This record gives sequence, structure tokens and C-alpha cells, in this order.
Amino acid sequence: MTLPHDSQAAQDKLAIPDIVIGRLPIYLRTLKLLLNSG
Repeated sequence: MTLPHDSQAAQDKLAIPDIVIGRLPIYLRTLKLLLNSG
């Protein structure tokens, strides 16, 4: 499964690591808990 060159260039331009995208729900859930507790 290879990505087109344009798609790869777009991903490089965004420069968002997959691990950050993977942890995004955890960050959002933690932020919601902090806001609710405060």
C-alpha cells in the first residue's frame, strides 16, 4: 500500500506525527476532565 507522491508531500507539509494523532483523544479527554473538575 503506497501513497501517491502528492499525498506524501502533503503529510510532510503538515508535519504531524502519527503518535500525536493517536494520542489526540487522550489529550482531549484529559482536557475535558480538567475543565469539568475546575
